[in-house]
Amino acid sequence: MSELPDPDSFGDYAQWPGREVHGPGGRLGKVVEIYLDDATDRPEWVLVELDEGSRFVPLAGGSVEGETIRVAHGTKAVGAAPDFELSKELTQDQERRLYDHYAVPVSEDESDSLLPDPEPEPEPTPEPEPTPEPEPEPEPEPEPTVAAVPEPTPVPAPAPEPTPEPEPTPEPEPTPEPEPVAALPPEGETSEPENQGPPVPPRPEPVAPPFTPPPHAAAQPESSSPPAPAIAGAIALAILLLIILRRRGS
Repeated sequence: MSELPDPDSFGDYAQWPGREVHGPGGRLGKVVEIYLDDATDRPEWVLVELDEGSRFVPLAGGSVEGETIRVAHGTKAVGAAPDFELSKELTQDQERRLYDHYAVPVSEDESDSLLPDPEPEPEPTPEPEPTPEPEPEPEPEPEPTVAAVPEPTPVPAPAPEPTPEPEPTPEPEPTPEPEPVAALPPEGETSEPENQGPPVPPRPEPVAPPFTPPPHAAAQPESSSPPAPAIAGAIALAILLLIILRRRGS
């Protein structure tokens, strides 16, 4: 707000020099003098003593708190304000420069001099331009539906057939050994000693049993020639018969 404070809140203006002035950020400095408006006699400015000199600060929007004046402007704005030479009053041009610096709206309706405008006319708000309605977007054409192709069912591999074990090879049966054949004496000789006395009739020689082939011989294939043992037996029998006949003839 830009309204000036109530004059009754200050009391005796002569007692204010030396009191403190505070801003939004804290202490600004000490009061040097309070300046009143010529037309309304309302407190309009306070001259504040800073470290780098004195500056005019508007009392618009300020207040009195006991023996302290609180203004609406901070140290940075006050320190950068125009530096005027001290005088008993401010000219209208100086006031305008100060108000422009502090960005305080002013009016000349209530006084020949400038005063802060407590209710500045609001700037007309431009009507918003109508927003054009968005054009409807064309509906996308439906994509053709592709029938799902079923995946082939995996066929299990056939189990390998078991390899037949080889049949055992039969061992060959042993070949029977031929029977021993008695050695024959040299031709013209007999096996018995000579001059042994009268001849003794020979004992009947045992007849060799008929040759019976071994059991496994039956499994052998038939052959056109007789087996070797049979031939040997026949030869031995013939030799014995020849010896007997010779003995009888002698």
